[in-house]
Amino acid sequence: MAHHGTTTAADIGTHIENSGIGADDFRLATTMALLQKLGDQPIDFEQFAAIVGDELLMLNRAFRRQLVIPDWQEFCSDIETVYRHVATDRSGSNADYIPILRDADSERWGVAVCSVDGQRMGLGDVDVYHSIQYTRSAENHLIHPE
Repeated sequence: MAHHGTTTAADIGTHIENSGIGADDFRLATTMALLQKLGDQPIDFEQFAAIVGDELLMLNRAFRRQLVIPDWQEFCSDIETVYRHVATDRSGSNADYIPILRDADSERWGVAVCSVDGQRMGLGDVDVYHSIQYTRSAENHLIHPE
């Protein structure tokens, strides 16, 4: 991150994203807006301290890997592995006793995770409104992955 005692907004943004905290997280709104204004110019320690202000505690925890999931990248990799493993499973069928479940597109599915610290990730159809169903088949794959 540091280059001769300086860093850049892009480097800071990368570290924030790698911690699992999104650039759009409301708790970092002021910092992210100030970083965006700076563009690619070097940021020294004094400038950094002035930029983060009241949001220092959150950034400090993210940079020091003190969030509830310290190795966010490894965690995401594990979730992606499970996601890919069960993606091809087409067993089971929609519940037919509740209309919204019966009529749901059974090809839509996704995985979304949000930790208590606000670390977020999503895979698949997480931005498309659809019903949520849980099948025994999916449970067996998650408990006994091959």
